[in-house]
Amino acid sequence: MGAGIWGPLGRWSPLCHSLIPPSACVSRPLARVRNAKKESELGAALARLRDLEAILNSKDAALSTALSEKRNVENELRELRAQIAKLELALNDVKKQLHDEMLRRVESENRAQTLQEELDFQRNLYDE
Repeated sequence: MGAGIWGPLGRWSPLCHSLIPPSACVSRPLARVRNAKKESELGAALARLRDLEAILNSKDAALSTALSEKRNVENELRELRAQIAKLELALNDVKKQLHDEMLRRVESENRAQTLQEELDFQRNLYDE
């Protein structure tokens, strides 16, 4: 038989039962070992992938929870700011009312003092 498709080493091998180089017959057990090692590495990589996917799902759930809490807090903040604005308006109204009441009190005190002075004057006139 000539060189065949494998070049000068190519020949029919009774051990391998195919047209391959003799070194390939020897390397079949090595290939099986290599394949077993690769399958083991693949299994480990798939297990790691499952672990990472579980971690990712956990982190994704935590993110969703955090985003939901953030929306709730933002809504509460918006409501509190609106409440603060209303309270500030109410405070300004109360301050204005207080100022107006203080002016009325001062005016009333002044009026009372004027009336007291008039009364005292009238008494003095009457007494004389």
